[in-house]
Amino acid sequence: MAMNFAQTRRAVQSAVLVVLAACPAAIADVTITNLGVLPSGTQSFGYAVTTTGPTVVGYCETTGGARAFRWQAGVMQNLGTLAGGTAAYAFDVSADGETVTGYSDTPAGNRAYRWTVAGGLQSLDAFTPNGDSLAYAISADGNSIAGYSSNSTGVFRAFRWAGSLQSLGTQPLWTYSLGTDISADGLSIVGVHDIAGPDRAYRWTSTGGMQDLGTLAGADGSYAITTNSDGSAIAGYASLPAGDHAFRWTASNGMQDLGVLPGATWSYAAGMSGDGSVVVGASDAQAEPHAILWSTAPGMVSLEAYLTSLGADVTGWSLASATAVSIDGTAITGYGQYNGQTRAWLVTGLPCTTCTACDTIDFNGDGLFPDTADIDDFLSLFSGGPCSTGTCGDIDFNNDGLFPDTLDIDSLLSVFSGGACL
Repeated sequence: MAMNFAQTRRAVQSAVLVVLAACPAAIADVTITNLGVLPSGTQSFGYAVTTTGPTVVGYCETTGGARAFRWQAGVMQNLGTLAGGTAAYAFDVSADGETVTGYSDTPAGNRAYRWTVAGGLQSLDAFTPNGDSLAYAISADGNSIAGYSSNSTGVFRAFRWAGSLQSLGTQPLWTYSLGTDISADGLSIVGVHDIAGPDRAYRWTSTGGMQDLGTLAGADGSYAITTNSDGSAIAGYASLPAGDHAFRWTASNGMQDLGVLPGATWSYAAGMSGDGSVVVGASDAQAEPHAILWSTAPGMVSLEAYLTSLGADVTGWSLASATAVSIDGTAITGYGQYNGQTRAWLVTGLPCTTCTACDTIDFNGDGLFPDTADIDDFLSLFSGGPCSTGTCGDIDFNNDGLFPDTLDIDSLLSVFSGGACL
């Protein structure tokens, strides 16, 4: 059915007038949510968070043993255990929140699993019938999983699952390897291996195989824990004589020491945004663990202090560890103490790290903005008409490669009001 652009123009112009009347627009409130516990639960821990929803997964300690959970819109769902199991843990979730991975105990040993809304828990088995397998990460589409499993000699090997277990193997002088995270595209896996002594962080790619990432200067071992969407940035920690230090690695800059909080002796990185610009984890201060956030500016900060600076109410909370950040950086999960009880938490409303692709709001290039002439010219081009100035941008306003679509209109209105690119 053909779109009535006259009606669209009037609707968008009306929306613009509302936006202009409300300018400057307020940034979304930054809030922290207590995710609670399952029935008979005593403690909960959040380990992964999506951008949309958001959805959080983790596990809850209950009187009947640990149980994996999926949390959405205030409801914590018990994912159960594999057959014969007494405990299960969830550590990652697909981008749409519909597929979860982790592991459950069984009579034959620990088994990695893949859980879906439609099919429930599916065991990924192990390299040997009586061996263990543990999964820790899943790709954005939910079709690739990373973890590790014991082989016939009882030694762990990192694996990639995409319908079946694939061992990532080892390199000369390596004894074992563990897979701890997988890139959103499913093509890179990071983790740790031994190399005739100290452990070392590694990156595996589908085209290049295993790559040793080395360690920080003066450090002994190194451990890769998390990676960004395409595997180009990696974070974890390295063992220095005075204590572990979080690091961030890229091919161009190598391994960068992220330091510790003031007065602290150790830190570690546990999660990373899709573009690699934000790292979350924990550091000690006053002999207590504190959730941290690192970015290129201002570097490592206490997450509680950062949230307070953004206007969030953290009354009653002591945030012990931030375990994951959403791909766009707007949501973080982890665990800590709320009024003395260990609880998973969710922070939302944070600045977006990937929402920078939209065009300028001076769409027609006349030097006047924000004004409705930019909207008029955008909608004119959108409907196949002319640009009044001859210097307009293109109708793929959010640069997602899809046009014409209404998300470009939504993005224009959002940026026009001081909000994020959609």
